[in-house]
Amino acid sequence: MFLFNDITQESKALSRQWQKYSSTQKMVVTAQLSVIAFLLQSAGELLPTVGYFISPLATCPVIMAVLVSRAYAFLSYLVVLILLSFMFPQEALVFGLSTGFFGLGMGNALILFRWRLSVATASAAVLTAGLLLAMGPFGFPIMGPWVQPGQLLIIAPISVFSLGYSFLWLEFWRLIVCKIAP
Repeated sequence: MFLFNDITQESKALSRQWQKYSSTQKMVVTAQLSVIAFLLQSAGELLPTVGYFISPLATCPVIMAVLVSRAYAFLSYLVVLILLSFMFPQEALVFGLSTGFFGLGMGNALILFRWRLSVATASAAVLTAGLLLAMGPFGFPIMGPWVQPGQLLIIAPISVFSLGYSFLWLEFWRLIVCKIAP
């Protein structure tokens, strides 16, 4: 049963290792992860073509920050948002409602849930909510100019995309965490 495998053992072991850190060490680690997330997210603006393939990787430092400390992860998320809003305001919206929001959701899902299906579904729900928020109230053209904000027919494709993206990220995360877990 692929969907009901316990996928969070390595992540929880990594989180337990980081929980032994002092408060200062946690703050330093999450600050470093904030800088990495900022650099990865701003790659879309700094490297015009290649950067758009690099910027989704900003999710990884956010997930790691959640495993270090949930409180510091939220502060890290806010720091990256503030830095991006000064440097690249459009990237701040993308990070705030998709990349970073998804990282916070997946990191918390890895802590709260056990099975692959539940982690992916919770992460997909967070990503779907972020994308719909970006398209609705903010009017950000995430799906390009051919999809007008407010179209209800777009909810199903965004949900399916988010679920597939969550499964891909979950497997990518497993590859990363197996390399760094104790």
